[in-house]
Amino acid sequence: MVRLEIDQKSLKKALALLKTVVPSKSSNPLHTYVYLEAKDGTLSLRGTNGEVDLELSLPVQADGEGEALVPGEVLFGLSEGTSGERVALQLEEARLHLGAKTFRADLRVAPTGGYPEFVFPKEGEGIPLPAEAFSRGAAGVQYAASREEYYPILRSVQLELKGEGLRFVATDGYRLALYDLAHPVPFKKTVVIPVLSLGKVLYILDSVEAKEVALRFAPGVLGLEVAGEAFPMRVAVRLMEGTLPNYEHAIPKEFAAQVLVETQALKGALERLEVLTDKENRRLNFVLGEGYLHVSTKSESGEGKEEVPAQVEGALEFSVNAHYLLEALPKAERALIRLSGPVSPMVVAPGDGGGYRAVLVPLRV
Repeated sequence: MVRLEIDQKSLKKALALLKTVVPSKSSNPLHTYVYLEAKDGTLSLRGTNGEVDLELSLPVQADGEGEALVPGEVLFGLSEGTSGERVALQLEEARLHLGAKTFRADLRVAPTGGYPEFVFPKEGEGIPLPAEAFSRGAAGVQYAASREEYYPILRSVQLELKGEGLRFVATDGYRLALYDLAHPVPFKKTVVIPVLSLGKVLYILDSVEAKEVALRFAPGVLGLEVAGEAFPMRVAVRLMEGTLPNYEHAIPKEFAAQVLVETQALKGALERLEVLTDKENRRLNFVLGEGYLHVSTKSESGEGKEEVPAQVEGALEFSVNAHYLLEALPKAERALIRLSGPVSPMVVAPGDGGGYRAVLVPLRV
């Protein structure tokens, strides 16, 4: 029998994070359970959906050691309604007793045999990174990953370690997004992370306001180790086989024109005119003028136009998918759009530099 007490806020936060990983329904019923292990003054909580594993370690006052599987849906629901500063847990045989202030619950638990092993990379030192930088790079490109089933490798974000830094890359075959992060790493390596799994990782890092994350690698697995303020945690993400198609040739090196424009001003114009575009290709037409960018559209819904003040070099007319351009705009005060031709790839980047770039192909007439 195991008796332990734990801080209620920490337990609640830990279970809220596990809820993002543990499914309510799964082809593998064990994935719907939360693994609990009390040992050496620590309560380890673990959950998985088969693609992402999450383990959290909470300090506890414990009497004895033990482990069990608890139905996630039940545990999550009970934790949301508990109150009080401390939660008491008692594990014996096939039961888990919970108590918090005036609340009591008695849960059936399952043996841990058969529960998926937590495969976390342990060999070698982790690569420490500011968590904010990792999240900024990954979140900055994930929009460009495909959501279609027909080409699975494009449903990903590629992480490239290049010695002098890291690069995040995503493409759906129509557009490309890159984010270069200057941060020395001790070796070269390329891994491909499923975009849905990456979304869960970014949510977890943001939820705990992580300051630093250590990356670890094993065959087929990316590990992220976080020393959170409330509790340490580890995330293991199953990687995809293969790599993205060679994308370097799609990035133009020479340009015929460029536009430097206030990002919010351009964004506002795009959002206003997008509602009038054809729903199939969201076409917006652009003309570079002296001191402005002329944007227009015409469809069965109607027509509209707007002039956006800009610093323009060169003369060019082109058309582009409004939704794609909106997603590609940088999170910066100004955007720099460089054009290699009316139907050749264009590059969108922050006006003041930085590691982010997006490549779009204009629509043909």
